Amino acid sequence: MLLQLKAEGRFSGGWWNAPGGKVDENESPEDGAIRETKEETNLEVTDLREHGVNMFYFGDSIEPDYELHVFSTIAFAGEPRDSAESRLQWFDDRDVQYDRMWPDDRFWLPDMLAGRRFRGTFRLTGDYPRIVSLEYAVLAEPALAAD
Repeated sequence: MLLQLKAEGRFSGGWWNAPGGKVDENESPEDGAIRETKEETNLEVTDLREHGVNMFYFGDSIEPDYELHVFSTIAFAGEPRDSAESRLQWFDDRDVQYDRMWPDDRFWLPDMLAGRRFRGTFRLTGDYPRIVSLEYAVLAEPALAAD
């Protein structure tokens, strides 16, 4: 899988993460994932599989701070290219560096790699690095390919 090491000084700086970002107004989560992947990696992705949604609360937040829609694909065109935002690297599933990733990734990333759907709610400390509480479930139906 292709991961990016976020540049220091950026959100998630120094951590490995998948390409992604905020969804623009009037943009679907899938379209946002396609756009953000192109912007961050130079790859044009198609045939996305939807795996689930994770909600994130930081500190004492009452409303979610982030809603993360998780997609995967094996269909892409172009050559990956590093950016000022991050350095890219391909990883074998067995070599994922969970100790240098967001702590919630240990829960959902293996399920994504196995093609499963899931839903999670994660409350993290205000400074982001630790999970305080969580609710996580693997859903019965398989991940869906985009139409």
